[in-house]
Amino acid sequence: RFEIIKDKLILIYIPSMGIDNIKRCDYVSFCDADDMVTPYYVDTLYTLTKSAGADIGISPIFVEKKAGMPRIIELEDCTTWLHGKCYKVDYLRKNNIRFYDDIRCNEDGAFNLLAVNMTQKRQKLSTPVYLWRDYKGSITRGDVLKFSQEGNQ
Repeated sequence: RFEIIKDKLILIYIPSMGIDNIKRCDYVSFCDADDMVTPYYVDTLYTLTKSAGADIGISPIFVEKKAGMPRIIELEDCTTWLHGKCYKVDYLRKNNIRFYDDIRCNEDGAFNLLAVNMTQKRQKLSTPVYLWRDYKGSITRGDVLKFSQEGNQ
């Protein structure tokens, strides 16, 4: 847990606690535990979003696949991806955009579809600053498998 006040970075690790628990931040960005970001990720997306007065700052993302070269998911194709984005917290609260407890599989896609489509105030960054890793052992993949097995019984 890191907290640096006065227009500085506040990085708080709160597993699965959601938007309602963000108390002292004006902007928020999410990162999966097995992904990577560039050293300028937070500063670039935060500055882009805030200076434009946008509700969301969006960048393309790198996608790492185990069998092959990484590829880039361009802005037009990453609407459901939570990754590589910076959100204005007031915008999320005013529109009741949050992670829903009853959605476990692809919960980030549900969150982001609402967030992206409820505003025209989006600012786009042309450079990817986030690396999404295709990790077969991720918690979500385990939940997908469990969900599939339960659904087929």
